Amino acid sequence: MPRNHWLEPWEKRAIVDFARQYPLEGYRRLTFMILDRDVVAVSPYSTCRVLRAVGWIERCWPKPARKG
Repeated sequence: MPRNHWLEPWEKRAIVDFARQYPLEGYRRLTFMILDRDVVAVSPYSTCRVLRAVGWIERCWPKPARKG
């Protein structure tokens, strides 16, 4: 059952298309560029999940520290 907070297919396409225009930017900076240009209202984590699903990035968050 689709939820109201899920990203729609056109929003996912907009994120991927925007990422193609700026391939050197990280997902966090890319997210805030998307928000500033009123492309899609999306969180950094959602941007990360979309880009990871299409195979553009491998990991969105760093591995936890193994200290102490």
